[in-house]
Amino acid sequence: MAIVVSYDEAILSRKQRIRDDGNWTARVDYLVSPPDAPERPQAFISEQGPGRHLPTHFHYTDQFQVFIRGGGTNGHHPISPYQVHFARKHTPYGPLNADQDTGCWFFTLRPRRDPGAQYLSENREKLESIPNRMPWQISADVRFPADSIAASSAQIEGVDDERGLAGTAISLRSNASTLAPSAQNSDGQYIVVLEGSIVYGGKEFDSKTLVYVAPGEAPFELVSGAKGMQAVALNFPRAASCSANPPAQRSPAAQEAGDEADREFNVWACVLCSFVYDEAEGLPSEGIAPGTRWEDVPEEWCCPDCSAKKSDFEMVKI
Repeated sequence: MAIVVSYDEAILSRKQRIRDDGNWTARVDYLVSPPDAPERPQAFISEQGPGRHLPTHFHYTDQFQVFIRGGGTNGHHPISPYQVHFARKHTPYGPLNADQDTGCWFFTLRPRRDPGAQYLSENREKLESIPNRMPWQISADVRFPADSIAASSAQIEGVDDERGLAGTAISLRSNASTLAPSAQNSDGQYIVVLEGSIVYGGKEFDSKTLVYVAPGEAPFELVSGAKGMQAVALNFPRAASCSANPPAQRSPAAQEAGDEADREFNVWACVLCSFVYDEAEGLPSEGIAPGTRWEDVPEEWCCPDCSAKKSDFEMVKI
């Protein structure tokens, strides 16, 4: 049976701490996975106070983050509501820097217990010793469908893989209903109500209500309240049969170029998080023009996803 937790219920667990750097953080638990039941799902809101710096780190479980308030950066990626970040287990990401004025709030969603952040500076040797590690991550903006029908949905671009990873943006008009995507082909599903309200068990709950659907359960029926509803459904990839990273791909422009010079361009991958730098594409968003050879990338440049140094990249064949 699905588990539904409202924000009004979860906020009673809120705990705030002042960190060694003088910044504050807080945590609002929705689902707790205790040490004696590590297979239970784990979900909470993390509040990072203004200017909070969270160093690059990795986890031992797959993880979704849904950014719901404030801003900042995650690696080189700007943070804004509503954005989804997925990282496979053993994939370093960050650092996460909360906005100096607003701070940053996000849901952290896991299919099971995780012992906590493993900071890369002191745990790199541990990370590199993990056999058959297949790091991968993605950040994607949530775009809700603008259809005028009672219920509509759209896939969150890039949040998918061959093992059942999926992200869906769902919009419901007031007092409408629809079935959420199936969780059958997954390692569990979270539904996060971001706007409006949801009706469950005869009661209406406002935004920041969380639903967990275990693997194998029937699709959850979403019913909106008088405010309508906008939500995301996030499916974890199956834990078993993890065979490969999603293939790195060139942009359509690079693929269509097709001349001999482009075929000679090389592709480089971060050995820590598998971020790919394609010489043919460059990184225009960071001031690196298409066609920039690896040796011409500035030495001070670092990985946009995990801030690894240029020396932490290796040439790969695509």
